[in-house]
Amino acid sequence: MCNTTKSSGTMFTETSTSTTKANGVSAGQESVIKTNGAMASGEEEAAAAKRRRRSSLHRLNIIDEFISDPVFRLGLPKWLELLYSFPANIFGSTFSLMVMPLWIGLLALMEKQLQQQYVTNNDTSSNLMLLKFITIGLTAVYMIAWGFFQYGYDKVGMKFIWRRGLYIGGASWCVAVLAYTLLGFDNDAANNNNNNNNNKIILSMAIYPLFLWPFVILIVTYLKKTSKRHRPAYKDYTIRPNDHVDDKCSNGKRINTWIDKKKYLAVPYMLAEHNGNAAFPSGDAAMAALFALPIFYIGGGDDRSYYYKAIASALIFLSASGRMYVLAHHFLDVIVGIAITYLVHLISSSSFVGFGMYDMEWWYPLVMTSAYFLYQKLTKRSAAAGNEAGNNEYSKKKK
Repeated sequence: MCNTTKSSGTMFTETSTSTTKANGVSAGQESVIKTNGAMASGEEEAAAAKRRRRSSLHRLNIIDEFISDPVFRLGLPKWLELLYSFPANIFGSTFSLMVMPLWIGLLALMEKQLQQQYVTNNDTSSNLMLLKFITIGLTAVYMIAWGFFQYGYDKVGMKFIWRRGLYIGGASWCVAVLAYTLLGFDNDAANNNNNNNNNKIILSMAIYPLFLWPFVILIVTYLKKTSKRHRPAYKDYTIRPNDHVDDKCSNGKRINTWIDKKKYLAVPYMLAEHNGNAAFPSGDAAMAALFALPIFYIGGGDDRSYYYKAIASALIFLSASGRMYVLAHHFLDVIVGIAITYLVHLISSSSFVGFGMYDMEWWYPLVMTSAYFLYQKLTKRSAAAGNEAGNNEYSKKKK
């Protein structure tokens, strides 16, 4: 009897323990399953959000390409395309830093003299003529160099039009020329305090884009690296389906829908082969807007101010539409590029920041451009060091 009771108790205890263990394992497994289910659900939601984002971007790209297509397909006469290609491509080159501030100073100074209509002596005339000679002369040199580049002299581009040394020295060059020609007048009218202040305002307007240039470039470069949007030239040259065949050609050579409409192919092919994923946003359009900004405000509220507003608007239009014509950018790319410049200008000239168009000292752009190129050099060294370390680690693992 006792043995039976003990045996029953033992059996009851073992059964309870076994049941508890079993239930414990089941609870743990259920917890793991729930955790895995939550993780899987989160991953599915993230994947779904990513698909929706890609779908939205794809639809936006289709709309943007539809709007831009008439310009992509446009083909101009050869002589007109050559002229059009200059404002279409030059604002992203050293021309912006080497010449455009001089144009701003020259136009503003000529307008001031028309308003005041005072007679200058020989010293004043010689300085003004010097500024005209340098500005117009450099513009002519760039136009000739651009013509050589379009006709196959590629080295002209790297050695002059996009030469790194000219980017670095552009601000110093313009500040020196403008300081001498605008503030170096030696006559009674120029020595008048009011007149001297006017010349300082003109200098401030002319060098203002040089001050903002590093900020605009940094934003544009960052967005280009993160978006990696394909240029129209790259799409037409590489990605678009090969469904257009030249019937006149025995080997079935493909007809590029957009590129074959152009007469000068140096820029489209260069962009397609070497810089195909930097469409968004347009740096050239941003630079055109940046250097057109002071021109827009020349003349103040006078009747002639509309003349300068027209010039500024024409520069932006020619650059933006030209970049689309050479298949460098879509419509949205150039619009965002222009908007970036305007946004940077609004922030800089706000009361909170206080670095407006009329508040520049001669050394402001020198400091900012020097800081930018120093930053660029240091980040390139860091990237190179990182790549070297990665390569060394890879070599060790391989051994």
